[in-house]
Amino acid sequence: MLYYWSSGNKSEIDFIFQIQADIISVEVKSETRISGKSLSAYSNKYYPSYRIHISMNNLKETDGLVSCPIPLTDWLSKMLP
Repeated sequence: MLYYWSSGNKSEIDFIFQIQADIISVEVKSETRISGKSLSAYSNKYYPSYRIHISMNNLKETDGLVSCPIPLTDWLSKMLP
């Protein structure tokens, strides 16, 4: 099941889902400019197992945040540990 999170009108996470005991939060952006403020706000409050940005940026992982290009979203389940 997929869920959505919002802190009122300031922050929102596009998708939240669970795989076994892991909570995964996903923020989707259509371009390369991503601020990450919503994902940071959610992460500071709930400490998800994985954080993912889906955008037009290159694939990379920094401090537990996976940045995934839109064309590779089908491979996300294989990329997560």
